[in-house]
Formats: sequence, C-alpha cells, structure tokens
Amino acid sequence: MKPKNESEIILKQWINVIVVFVVLLVAASSVYLLTKGFLPAREEQKKIAEYKYNANINYKVYLKNNKFFTAKYLGMNGQYITALIDYIEFNPRYNFTSDVDLNYNYQIVATAKGNYDSGDNKSIEVWSKAYNILPQTNKTASGKSISINETVKIDYDTYNNVLLDFRKQFGLSINADVDVALKVVINAVSPTNEKVRFNVDEDIAISVPLLNATSTFTPKYTPEGNKTIYEKTTIESSINLFNIVGGLALLVISLFVLYKTVRQLLVATQKSEYVLEFNKIHKNYSDIIAESDTIPDLSTYDVLTIKKFVDLIDIEEELHVPILCVEIRENAESWFIILHDKTAYRYILKHEYIKEKKDQE
Repeated sequence: MKPKNESEIILKQWINVIVVFVVLLVAASSVYLLTKGFLPAREEQKKIAEYKYNANINYKVYLKNNKFFTAKYLGMNGQYITALIDYIEFNPRYNFTSDVDLNYNYQIVATAKGNYDSGDNKSIEVWSKAYNILPQTNKTASGKSISINETVKIDYDTYNNVLLDFRKQFGLSINADVDVALKVVINAVSPTNEKVRFNVDEDIAISVPLLNATSTFTPKYTPEGNKTIYEKTTIESSINLFNIVGGLALLVISLFVLYKTVRQLLVATQKSEYVLEFNKIHKNYSDIIAESDTIPDLSTYDVLTIKKFVDLIDIEEELHVPILCVEIRENAESWFIILHDKTAYRYILKHEYIKEKKDQE
C-alpha cells in the first residue's frame, strides 16, 4: 500500500487561498466603483491666485555734534542716547510677487502715541497722531510684481517734544513712542476673471521709544510670507453609469468566483484531512494491507460495516486474513475489506465521514 502525496493537495489549498484573497480585493474594488457611481453634492476648492512677499528695514541713527562720538551715525540694533539723536534715516524695502496683475499704493507714516499705565500691567492709549512722512504713491497696472525701496529722515526731537509738551500740560505720567511705518495697500484683479481678486495691507515698521534717556528700536513686521487663494465651488450630485454598471458586473463576477473558490477550498481541505488519515493507516498497518485496483463483487457476501478501523484490525488479528484496500474515489473515499467465507467486513474511509466525526466531537 503506497502513501498519498500530501504536498500536492496542500499546494492546491494555498492556491485557492490566494485566489480568495485576490477575489476579495476585486470585490472591494467593485464596491469602490459603485460608491464612485453615486456622487453627492459637494464643495471643491480651486486655486485662483497665490502670492509671496518679503520685507526688510535698514536704519541709521545720525548724531548731533558732540565730543563723545566721532562717527556721524550709529548702526542698527543698538542702545541710543536720545539727547544725542539728530535724526533717523529710515530705509524700508518691500517685494511682492503674484500671478495676478497688481494695483497698489504706499506711504510712510509716523504715528506718535502716548500710553497711560492704568495698573495691573495695562497700558491705555490716551493720545495719538499720524504724521505723513512720504505722501501716498499710487501705481496701477504695474504687472505681477512690486518692489519698493524708500529712504526718509525721521526727526526724533519733533516727536519727542510733542510728547514732552503733552505730559507737561496734562500732568500725566505716560509712556510714549513713535511708530514709523511703510504702509502698503495692494489690490489685485485679474483682467480675464473678475472672481480672481484679493487685497493685501502690510505695515513694515519700527517702534521708537520717546521720553527716555536711552532707547532701543523694535521692528514690527513679518519678514516674509505667502498665501494661496482658493475659490469654493459647489458641484451638484451626479450618477456615473460607467462606474455603476462596471462595479455591479465586477461585483457579481467576483462573488461567483468567490463562491466557487471557497467550495473548492473546502473540498481541498476535506481531501487533505482524508489523505492525512489514509497515510496514517498506511504508516501503521501497511504490512497487513493489500492494494487492489478493482472493486470486489460483494453481492454474494454478507457485508458487515465496521465503524472504527481499529475494530477491523482486531478482526484481522483474529482471522489472520489480509485487509484489502480499494480506492473508490481518488483522494475522497477508500474501502478496507476483509473477506472470510461468506462474510465481508468493510471499513469505509471518506472525507464526508471525517467531517461528520469532527462535527460530533
């Protein structure tokens, strides 16, 4: 009695498992197609414009004639003695680039402010006044880029004296400063699409403290930035027949193939269990089992069905008659028979019985 090839059946099992996995992926794809076939109303954003900019400030602090400093001016980011400040040379620079034609205007304004300390670290502005240093300059149809580079003089004593007078007249203990700013206003409108429009207001400034013996200037601007502008559009619900028909067809085919493959996998699993049991019998009792290619005619015998193979072994040991093995269905059913006088003792091994046995257990 020869053992059966287990690896061949196991290979078929794995092939079926892989096919099931692929079919499940196809089924998931078909469901995705179906969902894409029914598109609800939704909002979409469409890019209509973008821009970027960079800004910078240079300044020099020019000094009054004095016997302490030989230089005419001091550079940026210092601590300055305010009694020696003659004027501040203020040089703001601003570059702006867009993909839309630009109209813009700019001016330089000095805004003096007095702030009263009301306690609890709260400072309230009690007075302010804007002084136009550079008149407004207007530019139209300037293209898609802007470059501003201006230099103006800021007379420190002018603003300091105004706040000294204010403090003296009203007897208030105030903090004061002057903000010197390049103010840029940009209006962008596309000549071909009126929906493509945006406005940008930028202040490139430094804050100069007043009423102090010494002061340090503080920059007040964003060195660079960019922005993308989108237009929201509402898309109405729609039906894509191609996706629906294709998805349904793919789903039906994949479900059918899945059904057939799962059935084959179950059969292969049952056959695998049958082969394992068959080989187990072969391993333990091959010396008392004879294989036959033909099914014996049992019509003239009194056939007794044996439920357990070990019981058939007991009969063999008692009668000393070899067991005849006949495969009825390949990898599915075999008969083990002992013929003695007019009696046939038969044990049937088939995958259906193995499944029933496992279910009962």
